[in-house]
Amino acid sequence: MSTQKKVLTEDQYAVSNQWTSDLSRREMKPTVLTLFDLVKAYDKLKDTDAKAPVVLPYPTQFLIPELGELYMKADTIAQAIKTAARNPLIKDNKAALLACKKALLQTVVIRKTVKKIARLLDKGTTIEDDGE
Repeated sequence: MSTQKKVLTEDQYAVSNQWTSDLSRREMKPTVLTLFDLVKAYDKLKDTDAKAPVVLPYPTQFLIPELGELYMKADTIAQAIKTAARNPLIKDNKAALLACKKALLQTVVIRKTVKKIARLLDKGTTIEDDGE
């Protein structure tokens, strides 16, 4: 018997079918397309159109939560002013009590303004649309 080893080899050329391979390898032949075909395609897609929700562009998408924080901060300040107004040093001083009342009214204005801004941004409208 000989000392040579027998080696099995496979055929290096594989036959491929272009229709069974992946989509990126398929060759699409040009087809005839008429204007009527385009109109029919548009009619099929016409009812599937949906408007995307309003998304504010980059730094403004964070404004709603920040306005919420501003509202809460104004409310915290209003509570602090109310607590301070009950202090006998301010309660007995008419000028100090009047200053507290004016400051409290300003916090109300801030909260109303923040609500208005948030409502405008949430709706995606402008100030002119609000009627004021």
